Amino acid sequence: MQDVAPARAEKIAEIEKAFVGFVPRFLDVTHTFLNGVYTRTGKINTGEVVVGFTHRKKNFLHLASGRLAMWDNVHGFRVLSAPFSEVSPPGIRRIAIGLEPTTGSNIMETDKTTVDEVESEMFEPFTLPVNIGEKILKLLEQPNELENKNPAPPVAG
Repeated sequence: MQDVAPARAEKIAEIEKAFVGFVPRFLDVTHTFLNGVYTRTGKINTGEVVVGFTHRKKNFLHLASGRLAMWDNVHGFRVLSAPFSEVSPPGIRRIAIGLEPTTGSNIMETDKTTVDEVESEMFEPFTLPVNIGEKILKLLEQPNELENKNPAPPVAG
């Protein structure tokens, strides 16, 4: 029987090498403000990897269309299919891979009125997550195992 750990370690190292000198390209996002509510909506293409910000405050995640393999520091690894919604706690950080073209939104309560003010209030400064190569490889391995299995959304507290 062949030991697969070295091959997996090589894949992780290869993914992490891709992030050396990484300069983030931010998603094209539509920003909407209405009566103390800020919504940011973005589109993720099939195969695209998105590394999100750490959120400082509770927010609402909504997938309007598509499907993602996602890791976050609250729920772990999952495949999410639209329509999907959940309330996410402060401190959440997500990494996702588009399994098909996907449109998703974060919806947040704020009294701020500009994008810069909201982003400063809501997000920690961008850094790459620890062990990003391992997390991305895990996402690439998961979709077939989790095909069409959406977890029940958590109850908002």
